[in-house]
This record gives sequence, C-alpha cells and structure tokens, in this order.
Amino acid sequence: MKKFLFRLAILCSIFFMVNVSAEESVISIESLMIEDKSDNVILNKEMTIDGNSIKSNLSFKDKNDYIIYKLILKNNSDPTSYNNAFNNAATKSGSGITVDYTSSVTNIDNIIATKSSNSNVLKGNLMLN
Repeated sequence: MKKFLFRLAILCSIFFMVNVSAEESVISIESLMIEDKSDNVILNKEMTIDGNSIKSNLSFKDKNDYIIYKLILKNNSDPTSYNNAFNNAATKSGSGITVDYTSSVTNIDNIIATKSSNSNVLKGNLMLN
C-alpha cells in the first residue's frame, strides 16, 4: 500500500513540478494505463478520466499489494519557465520519473538538468506529436 501511495503521489506531484498554470485546460490527461499490479489488487470499476480528474475503485487484499500506473500528461501551452522543474523529484529509493518529450520541446536536456543530484529523473523517448 505504501508503494502504491508513494507512486501515486509522484504521479500527482507532476502536476505541480513545472511552472505551468493548470487553468483553462493548459495541462490535460492524455491517458492512464496500468503498467503492473499485484495479483491481489482488484480493479472494481474501470478507471475514468473526467477533465483533469482520475477516478478509480481499487481493492487491496494484502499489506504489500501495489499498482503502477503510467500517466501521460500533455502541456497545451508554451512554457517559458521551467526553473526547478525536477528539483527534489524522485529522490526516494525505488522511485523514478522518465520524461518522454515531443519534437516541439527543444530544451529537454535543460529541463531535466533542473533535477537534484540525488533525483532519479531520466530522459525518455522522443514521441510523435
């Protein structure tokens, strides 16, 4: 359960790591997928995305049950400031953030360079627009 809560907190904190306003649907949820889960985790109801809200109904049977989501967020604006975007991000043991990007992001290396020395933030893949 702690692993699930920690990973969910990491995913949710992505909304607040960059200096981009979430007003007027600037950031949208593109998709949410289950990457992995314990055999005992039961998805009681399909996950739904409503605007920038994610709803799910899960059951955990055992203490160390977990679920790992892949959350894809899309920034619908042109950010001009990314200071400290990944400062102190993913510093706990076992945590990590992989940053996939599109060709319109010309400064991805500079953005990732805002991570702390003990952050586990990696440059991901160039994605199609």
